[in-house]
Amino acid sequence: MSENTTTVGTGPAYQNTQEWKELVKRQETLEKEKRIALLELTPVHKMVFGGLVILGEIKDNYGNIVANTANREDRIGIGPFGAAFRFDKKEDLKRIYQMLYCPIYQSKLVPSGHPFKKSQHKFFYLDQEAASEKYAANFEEDMEYKSKIYSGYNEDTINFFCVVVGLDASKNMATKKAYLCQLWDAGRKDGDNSPADMLRKKLKEIIDSPDLAFYEAAYLALSLGDVNASKGFYKTKSGIYKFNEEIIGNHIDQVVLYLKQHDDVYIAFKKEKAPAKKVEKPRT
Repeated sequence: MSENTTTVGTGPAYQNTQEWKELVKRQETLEKEKRIALLELTPVHKMVFGGLVILGEIKDNYGNIVANTANREDRIGIGPFGAAFRFDKKEDLKRIYQMLYCPIYQSKLVPSGHPFKKSQHKFFYLDQEAASEKYAANFEEDMEYKSKIYSGYNEDTINFFCVVVGLDASKNMATKKAYLCQLWDAGRKDGDNSPADMLRKKLKEIIDSPDLAFYEAAYLALSLGDVNASKGFYKTKSGIYKFNEEIIGNHIDQVVLYLKQHDDVYIAFKKEKAPAKKVEKPRT
């Protein structure tokens, strides 16, 4: 390693280190050869939640200031399910340098395959060479959606997600989130159009739907309905959805459409609460 450096010319001091120069050289080679390499950060343990945010001045191993979070553009937050940075992208090099050569980050990271301390380390890091564009895109998508599941929704919506994919909605909140994320990982691992992947895609479809609130209300309404008394929304033995005695259709999408067209009914169910029991997933 080189000695502590000062700013030379117009570049910041850390860019005079040998480590930075090697990152730049690698980036240029990867770009020229049209290859991808990722620095992947993944949680050290499946039950470890919480992301990573560093505040203040961020210095490298030589004391050079790499970033100062007083500046908005220098801020970085790593979600609870990790992140990925590309060695082949110039704009990612500063972040990679921070992860690998700044003690404040190094104290929270540990190389993949090495022992970790749950109270200290947050993420494993892995230098993934020759990753494909699809691999990189999938990794980024996985982090995005698992982070949404972890921190983006209240318990009623998490319960709804569980019902949609056939998971037990009576578990505690942390367990339900963990199960949903495990289902997402299983779908990715098993490959395109496998049963697990179809559930992952169904979960993604619901999360992305602009009608999420209406789907949630529809499933809630069905959980509160009474087929024996022909009261509320319910599904008959023949698979027909009804509202009281009114026929809605044979698909959950038609229940959603009905709620979108009847504001008074939708608002009434939005004020209801789901029952504590496990709710059966309606056939779609």
